[in-house]
This record gives sequence, structure tokens and C-alpha cells, in this order.
Amino acid sequence: MSYSAPLGVGSRRTTARVSGLKHHCSRLPVDIIEEIISWLPPASLGRWASVDSHFRRRVLGSDGLWERVLQLVSGLPDRPSEIKRPIDYARLVFGTWCFQCKRARAGVAAYELQLRLCDSCRKGLDRVLPMHSGLIPYFWHHGKRLVTTAAYTALKACLQTEDQASLMKFRAAQEKRTSEVMEHARRLYSWEREQTALRRSEQDRLRTVKLQTAIDLLKAEGYGDFVPCFQ
Repeated sequence: MSYSAPLGVGSRRTTARVSGLKHHCSRLPVDIIEEIISWLPPASLGRWASVDSHFRRRVLGSDGLWERVLQLVSGLPDRPSEIKRPIDYARLVFGTWCFQCKRARAGVAAYELQLRLCDSCRKGLDRVLPMHSGLIPYFWHHGKRLVTTAAYTALKACLQTEDQASLMKFRAAQEKRTSEVMEHARRLYSWEREQTALRRSEQDRLRTVKLQTAIDLLKAEGYGDFVPCFQ
């Protein structure tokens, strides 16, 4: 599941669906609609923001709604405390656009940085020196430890303090935070791989079912001698 574009933006086909939703939604009580959409997968819920301004405010502004929707996603690791709003976690996990340049259908997850980035924006990341690798969460890409320029600049500025007690306290806090963020990212990548494997397994199952249906139909119609061609 993934958003096809940033919330509120879609294809002509999506626009046509939205027009139909407006018509049907105008006939339903709001509380019933909210109960229905609370059971939608995150990608589908995101598209509800395109129905009209009323639904956009309700969908984007309801942390409780997004929290419930994310809880229904099987096996998804809990939202980390650093990501304050559930909708931001949904954008990170299920979005497909670049968080920096907003390019649609181009963002690849860098969970360690809590960003989705396109190829061009990834090239703008800074390389972390080995001496700092345990002090800041980094995205491992083509053998390089990468971070955003802003985050790395802030880290190096904090390390310039001459107060050794404060420095040691800061380093300990950073090491703890880095470990937690990297571990959470590892679990998200693992969850993604599991979801991909499940989708492939389901696709294989459906192919097998369709093939068997075709074979059964051939036999029923008296073309059983053609069956070996499909096996």
C-alpha cells in the first residue's frame, strides 16, 4: 500500500472517484462516514483528504483517526516518539514522494533519517565521519553513512562545547538516541521485506488458482488433451 501522490493530489482516475465520493458522502451522516474510514488502509485514507475541504480537515487533522488506522496494519512497528503525529508516520511508511523536493512517486525510505528521498536529494546528503557514526542516525547507502546537512551541522556544533561534563552527557544521550532510531529503522526494513514476501506469495497463489481454473474449464469443454501445454 502506498499513496499515489501527496495528499490531495491524484490522477484523472482518482479525481473521478473523488467526484463519486462527494455525491455519496453528501447522503451519509458524518459519524457513519468517520466509522467507515477508520477501517481503511492508510493509502486509502489519505485519498479521502481529496474529497473536499471538509474531509481534508477531518482526515488530516484527526490524530486519533490515523492512530487507529495504523494500529490495524499488521506487524507495523509502533510509531517512534520523535515522530509526533500519526499522519507523519503514515507518510514516512506509506508515502511515495520525496520529503525535500516534493517530487511525486520518487521518494525511497531512509528510515534512519525519518525521511523519504528521491535520487537527487539523496546525493545532497553529507557523509558521516567514522568518529561520529555512533552519535547520529545515518542512512547506509552504497557503502556510505549519510545524514542531512542540517542534522550533521547541529551535531558538530554541539560537540564544540568545552564543558566536559556537558559534553559527556550529550554524547551519552546521542548514543542512546542513535541506537534506538537505528533499531527502529531496522525493524521497519524487516517489516517491509515481510510485506513484499507476502504480496509475492499471494500473487503466486492467485496465478496458481487462475491456471487451475483455466485447466478445469478446458477439461469441462472437452479439450483435456491441451492441458499438458499449460503445465
